[in-house]
Amino acid sequence: MATWTVRLRVLLGLACLSALPGCGAAGPGDGLVVVAAASLGDAFTAIARDWEHETDAHRVRLSFVGSQVLAAQLRAGLRADVVATANPEIMTALRDDGLVDAPVRFATNRLVWVVHAHDREGLGPTLDARTLAAADRVVLAAPEVPAGRYSRQALRELGLLEAAEARLVSQELDVKGVVAKLLLGGADAGMIYATDVPPGRGDSLAVIGLDERADVRAEYLVATASAAPHPEAARRFVDFVRGERAAATLSTLGFGPP
Repeated sequence: MATWTVRLRVLLGLACLSALPGCGAAGPGDGLVVVAAASLGDAFTAIARDWEHETDAHRVRLSFVGSQVLAAQLRAGLRADVVATANPEIMTALRDDGLVDAPVRFATNRLVWVVHAHDREGLGPTLDARTLAAADRVVLAAPEVPAGRYSRQALRELGLLEAAEARLVSQELDVKGVVAKLLLGGADAGMIYATDVPPGRGDSLAVIGLDERADVRAEYLVATASAAPHPEAARRFVDFVRGERAAATLSTLGFGPP
C-alpha cells in the first residue's frame, strides 16, 4: 500500500505541472478539458477528433490516468470540463463530493487473460488453474483502480485469486501499465481489458478468454464537471459521447454497449 501512496502523490504532483489547467482556473481559450480512464485512451482520442471536426468552438485537451488517480486529481484541484471513469462507485463518490453532475453510462468492457505468445501452446481456451500455474510471474492493476478491482473479482469468481496473488510480481497504476510490464518481459501473464490488447502484437502476446462464471464487465460513465470552465460545451461533449457516432467508434474498438 505504501508504494501505491507514493506513486499517487507523484501523479498528483505531475497533474499540477502538466499542460492541463491543473491546479488553477482554466480560461476561455484553454480548450475543453476531458479527463478519462486510461483504458479510454484510443476511444476518446478518436471521439475528440470527431468532435473537433463537427465544431470549431472548442478544441479538446485530453488526459488519461487510472480512474482512482483521476478522482484524486480532481479532489486535489484539477480543473476539468468532462470526466469519464471505468467504475460507477468512483463516479458516484465524485458526485457525492459535488465534483461532477449526474453521470451517465456509455460503454462496457470485458476482461481477458494475456500471456506471451510463445507460452500459449498447450493452454486451454479459457483461464483455469492449469493455465494460471503456467505463469510464474503475474501482473495486475493495483486493487485501488477499477482494472485491478475487476480483475480480482473475476479471479475470485473462478477460484483463482489466491493462486494469482501468490505469483504477483507487480501492481500497476492502470491497465496500460500491465500491458507495458508484459511487453517489457517483466511478467509472464496478466489480466487486462479486451480493448487494451495491443494491435499487431499477435507475435508477442496471446489472449485467453474467461469462463462465463467470471463475466465481469467494466462500466464506463461520463459526466460534466460541476465547476466546468465551459459548461455548455461540456454538456454537448457528453451528449456526443452518448451519440451514434461515438457508439460506432467504441464498438469498433471492442467496447460493449452500456
